[in-house]
Amino acid sequence: MDSDEYYKKYLEESLIKLKTRDLIEFIKREFPEEVNYNHEIHQKKVEALKSLSKTDLSAAIARLARIQRKFDHTKLWTIGAVFIGTALVNLQILFKVNLTKISEENYINYLMYGITALTVCFVLYRAIRKDKKISDTAAYLKDLIEQVKSDK
Repeated sequence: MDSDEYYKKYLEESLIKLKTRDLIEFIKREFPEEVNYNHEIHQKKVEALKSLSKTDLSAAIARLARIQRKFDHTKLWTIGAVFIGTALVNLQILFKVNLTKISEENYINYLMYGITALTVCFVLYRAIRKDKKISDTAAYLKDLIEQVKSDK
């Protein structure tokens, strides 16, 4: 089995069998959005994609579309905003904070509330950003495969 056939088999199995997180790492490694290596190598990888059957390409497109939908949280922003607002109100109650009445006796509570609220928002932001990168990576390869399939 020559290296092109081996890579084709590796590509085929990776697109179908890898777990979602492993597939995303595979895409980042094999098909980076910004090609920093030899263009010929990238071209060979695209040719390997072209050599896959239409059924395999369709299955890969469907899988990548599902991953893209799964990790795209834009439809949940309204619910997320309500959740964050409710969490911040609950934190105000927990820390006994009235934001209109800051005094020397309770400024520590305000400070703790502020730090906790910022931490909650930062953690949520990082989780959403991580999932958005996964969604974007899946969308990139899906678009590439769709282009390859239409060129066939």
